Amino acid sequence: MTWSIRRNDCSQQELLNIESLFALGNGYLGVRGNFEEGYAPEYTSIRGTYQNAFHDVIEINYGEKLFAFPETQQKLLNVIDAQTIEIFLGADEERFSLFEGEIIAYERSLFLDQGYTERMIHFRSPKGKEVKLRFRRLVSFQRRELFAIDLQIEPVTFKGQVKVVSTVNGEVTNYTNPKDPRVSAGHAKRLTIEQVGEREGAVYVEDQTYASNLRTACVTRHEGSGPHEVELNLSATRAEVIYRFELSEPVQLTKYNIYTDTLRHPTDLIATGLKLHQEIQGIGFEQLLAEQKAYLDDFWKAADITIGGDEHLQEGIRFNLYQLLQSVGRDKYSNIAAKGLSGEGYEGHYFWDTEIYMFPVFLMTKPEMARQLLIYRYSILDGARQRAKEMGHAKGALFPWRTIAGTECSAFFLRGQPNIILVRMWHIAISNII
Repeated sequence: MTWSIRRNDCSQQELLNIESLFALGNGYLGVRGNFEEGYAPEYTSIRGTYQNAFHDVIEINYGEKLFAFPETQQKLLNVIDAQTIEIFLGADEERFSLFEGEIIAYERSLFLDQGYTERMIHFRSPKGKEVKLRFRRLVSFQRRELFAIDLQIEPVTFKGQVKVVSTVNGEVTNYTNPKDPRVSAGHAKRLTIEQVGEREGAVYVEDQTYASNLRTACVTRHEGSGPHEVELNLSATRAEVIYRFELSEPVQLTKYNIYTDTLRHPTDLIATGLKLHQEIQGIGFEQLLAEQKAYLDDFWKAADITIGGDEHLQEGIRFNLYQLLQSVGRDKYSNIAAKGLSGEGYEGHYFWDTEIYMFPVFLMTKPEMARQLLIYRYSILDGARQRAKEMGHAKGALFPWRTIAGTECSAFFLRGQPNIILVRMWHIAISNII
């Protein structure tokens, strides 16, 4: 049991925590553990998908602005939502929801040794339609742009018409809460929708930031088993793919989502997404799971720490190591945010001390990732040197307390200004690992 995390609570009190606990990521792409079908109207959820380092630039407002206070900061953005899959049963289209009808059985699991999550649901609708549902999802460690969802529907007492609506939504906002300093900066909406369309059997949405002029795109393809009809609805904000079929035996629908952005994919984002889809054409969800397990088998050979006599402690240390693996950046644009890729806390900023705490873990388990953290730090060194001079130091580097793109993002003077680190220290560290 220490290789899995299991939770069955659907209460509002636990919802936001569980969304974070069941978040999946691979260092580039992170997806919160939201329910595909959504929630009851009165529930508060943070429905989020994030690309490490994908940000916009926002102004910092001060009551009194003094010398060298940063004027702007970067903000990690919630990007295009491809999680949504809604299920409607029967000619009267009763909607599946965990908050309506009867939940005969429910289990949700995160498998730390296999790299995916699963929800198993035995559901009876308010009108008595009874089915079993299985949702599985992964964010691929082997294919950084890929987020996949696999849905299986099994008839129990109900056999008949089923409609499945899969959505890719470009109209997204960040979560803000003025009472929570971690997400109190405001500026919830920071994306404009550039295009929504269909090409080569896939649907796509492309967005652009307000100020940083970065663009992101999601290209989505579906594979369904058994006889079915497909309908496509495109609007100014979203693409909907509608599957209709007669449920008489178990059916399967797999949703493959490819995310690209202009930091890592400088050419046409949609064309790049379609090319990446071609590379996974014919690769089913089970093979993706096998790839995940092979990657994690290799990781756990180096990283696993065994603790006898305390299953909770064993589960905890493995969960923490797994979250670090999901969170750490793998390229020169990204690092490791305070909340990883599980949410929007602290605006997705990289804190220099967080990096220092995490660096030894990767140095001992995945040296190539430790190397990448140093490469990121080195990439912002010139700006840190300039910042030190701005603050009156003849030499040295003043690295940001918190940042994404390299400039100071902290509006708290005592944290944002005094962290002088000698350039020589970083030269020594980098020369030992590059």
